[in-house]
Amino acid sequence: MEFSHIAQLATALLLHSITLPSGSDIFWKIIEHDFHNKEWRARYAAVEKVTVIAHFVDVSTVKNSPLLQSALAGAFSYLVHSLDDEQPTISQRALLNLESIKTPS
Repeated sequence: MEFSHIAQLATALLLHSITLPSGSDIFWKIIEHDFHNKEWRARYAAVEKVTVIAHFVDVSTVKNSPLLQSALAGAFSYLVHSLDDEQPTISQRALLNLESIKTPS
């Protein structure tokens, strides 16, 4: 993941999209839907997606935007909540991913 240029570009594009009109609402709906999905594979994928965002987020961009801060804080909260998922695979993956996220993120 450290060398994924596509993920890095996609994260920058996603952050820009969140700042557009209704962008944060759509982001919230997608995150909420994925983390509350009954299918464990969808929740697992949501954990992976939020981890990728956390790896490639540009701190200076988020620092200047309360909208981005709240959107990413919500996504990160769902990631932390996944530590208590009923499916052990998801909770273990969330723990490993949280440990892999760099501190400035």
